[in-house]
Amino acid sequence: MFKNIISFVCLAAVQLSGPFAFAQEDFRVLSETIDGIPPKEMMQEYLLGLIEREWDRWKRDYETRTTPESIAEYQKRLHDQFMDAIGGLPERTPLN
Repeated sequence: MFKNIISFVCLAAVQLSGPFAFAQEDFRVLSETIDGIPPKEMMQEYLLGLIEREWDRWKRDYETRTTPESIAEYQKRLHDQFMDAIGGLPERTPLN
């Protein structure tokens, strides 16, 4: 019985020490920086770039809407896009 416990403890120690023995190696594939950006920040920089481009596009479109007619057309287009996205409104029925 005591021999089985010692065997189990030794086996557990070997299994637990395995990952730590290999933890010393560097398995990095990417370099320290890519285009001056650390790999950990790449997704954030990518998304911020998308945001900046869309913001510039929105601002350019916003500044072109100067007349009441162009603003009304923009509002109607947004309304139509929203209605398409939600599938329209339910049919009107009399209230009981």
